[in-house]
Amino acid sequence: IKIEAIAAGARKEHRVLCDVRDGFGYAIRHEGIGPLLLGLSMMAVFVFHFHQFLPAFSGVVFNSGVNGLAWLYAAMGVGAMAQAVTLARRGSVSGLTGNVAWSFVATGLSVIGMTVTSDFRIGLMASFMIGFALSGSRVTSMTLLQNAVVGDMRGRVVSMYAMITHGGPAL
Repeated sequence: IKIEAIAAGARKEHRVLCDVRDGFGYAIRHEGIGPLLLGLSMMAVFVFHFHQFLPAFSGVVFNSGVNGLAWLYAAMGVGAMAQAVTLARRGSVSGLTGNVAWSFVATGLSVIGMTVTSDFRIGLMASFMIGFALSGSRVTSMTLLQNAVVGDMRGRVVSMYAMITHGGPAL
């Protein structure tokens, strides 16, 4: 992240509500940030909390009990770690927009795969893919936001990201 130096005395007093309004306005008008935050909002409301349903899948759908639940969580964690290694090896931000789009689609397909099967092995693969894709959507979205936002709006937009990813699942 390149941070521009602020000249001494160049800081100006801000009013919080004006800053919030300016941040939302900037994000909505930006050709990449607005759609990205909208997509993240959809993911946050409908998918980010999916791990909370794993006990029901393990007990009711897969009849696998506590051991099955542990395997489902482990598969999701291994998927997230695999995504971390994949992203760490990239080395640049080029192509991340496609990665975000792919992650959104892959997450949806994986959740559908998990909900239409009663085969535990398919459930494990779906759980792995959910972890892989969810991690990809969150990390690549934050990376794109950090690189696309102008310096004086970065904190406001990152705050919107945090509000969406932490508050969205509660909805």
